[in-house]
Amino acid sequence: MQRLESAKVWPKEDGTQTPAHRTLDLYFDNYEDASAAVEASEARGFFGGIGAIGTTFTGLFTDVDHSF
Repeated sequence: MQRLESAKVWPKEDGTQTPAHRTLDLYFDNYEDASAAVEASEARGFFGGIGAIGTTFTGLFTDVDHSF
């Protein structure tokens, strides 16, 4: 992993529920490294723990676009 960023989602101005409460971005050199990381026993324990507390989790693999 190159770096990790954790953030809290700001509330909506109108008071309606946000689509998420927190974000967690993990940066890897390539897709293969990211795929291997989520298969590690530590990752399985982490993501399993999220599900155990009844929290919805959406995982995405993305390629950061630095062209703008």
